[in-house]
Amino acid sequence: MEILGEMKRELLDAVDFTSKKAGEITLSASLKYQIHNEKTRMSELYEKIGRLYYDAVMKGADATSEISALMADVSEMQNKINDLERQLGEVGDEK
Repeated sequence: MEILGEMKRELLDAVDFTSKKAGEITLSASLKYQIHNEKTRMSELYEKIGRLYYDAVMKGADATSEISALMADVSEMQNKINDLERQLGEVGDEK
């Protein structure tokens, strides 16, 4: 009977370990997906900034306020990306 009890404990340990690793993988994938989305959105903002600047120069207009607002959005996104990357690093460190 002692052998069955030991096998049961080992099986439960294996299930716990597998469950924990599956959770880490899911969290890691979710964080990577969020990082990718934020970087894509940030690239779109860079494109808008460039377009606004180009149009402003070509037309002799002032787009400073619009560009400043978009730059603030880029800074916010960069902060969010940094936070997500930090979280991703923490998931990888929990081994």
